[in-house]
Amino acid sequence: MMSMSLIEGRGIGLHTHHWSQNPDKGREELRKDVEMMAEENMNFIIAVAKPGFGEITTYYKSSIYPKSSYYKWDALEALIEESHSRGLEVHAMFCPFPGGKDNPTLRDHPELCIVDRNGKRLNWADPAKPEVKRIELEAILEVVNKYDVDGVYLDYIRYPGSNYCYCDYCVSRFREEYGVDPRELPSRSPLREKWDQWRREQFTDFVKLVYDKVHEARPQAKVSSYCWTCASPYTVYQDWPAWARRGYLDFLVPTGYFYDMSVFRSVCQHDKLIVGGSVPIYIVIGVHTSHGRLKPGELAEQIKIVREEGLEGFVLFEWQTVKTSFHEEVCSSCSEKAKLPHKTRSQQ
Repeated sequence: MMSMSLIEGRGIGLHTHHWSQNPDKGREELRKDVEMMAEENMNFIIAVAKPGFGEITTYYKSSIYPKSSYYKWDALEALIEESHSRGLEVHAMFCPFPGGKDNPTLRDHPELCIVDRNGKRLNWADPAKPEVKRIELEAILEVVNKYDVDGVYLDYIRYPGSNYCYCDYCVSRFREEYGVDPRELPSRSPLREKWDQWRREQFTDFVKLVYDKVHEARPQAKVSSYCWTCASPYTVYQDWPAWARRGYLDFLVPTGYFYDMSVFRSVCQHDKLIVGGSVPIYIVIGVHTSHGRLKPGELAEQIKIVREEGLEGFVLFEWQTVKTSFHEEVCSSCSEKAKLPHKTRSQQ
């Protein structure tokens, strides 16, 4: 039986393109994966619905973005069905702004792209533009309204660097508010800080918009986001501390892609201090990422650190490596079932 006192978020990050194209075989592979996650006592899955890189197609039936040609079956629908039957939540991941290999919105409307200080356009949607917000919100709500998802998980809610966006639209809006062209501002000045904050608020406004509209459409659904470190409000204008403090998220998923245990512990401590208990924190444990890969025993050590530092949970990324190399380690670290912190909070 489930311990009534054990409360911990245990997530799995899942790319949604690993199963067979054949509907029968693919669904069987999916079923076995979810069965294994349940054996590990995981309690929620973050599954890519709309990716940010490669071909920008969806893993669900969409009328807004082209559906991936990889699957002849609805992977998201099948994942929800199999997961819910085993007590796992499913949160659909959206990457609204990166353009990827062939984003139809940015291909047909290049004026919606961000622009650097030198006037060079990048294949990345501008969060300040109302049309971008409208299209991406519509895509998210399509899933919330059509599928029995438990939440929406946002990723890449940021610029790709600090040199954006200096398009005519952003420049003119800032000039209207403050009477100065941001391209002419010195690097250190009160107005430069206003410009930096203005850029942060474009992403913050989008997060709030998603939060409000998702809860309006499906009150029980949760909204969460991946984020970088405490430096990200200044480097990529991702002001995730404000998102947490202002109540625009139901839980936060900060990066934990660090392979030195003392650094990982320090990041856990900093995240907890910054968030201050305003929302649950489920730090991402980078089992195998572009930043590195954990060695045997290190996954259990990082889970132990998460618990010692008082974070509310973790997300293991990415599933394929967990499945093939760390299954027993996860089972040993999570021998009992646990309730979800974001679920128990909403019931209080």
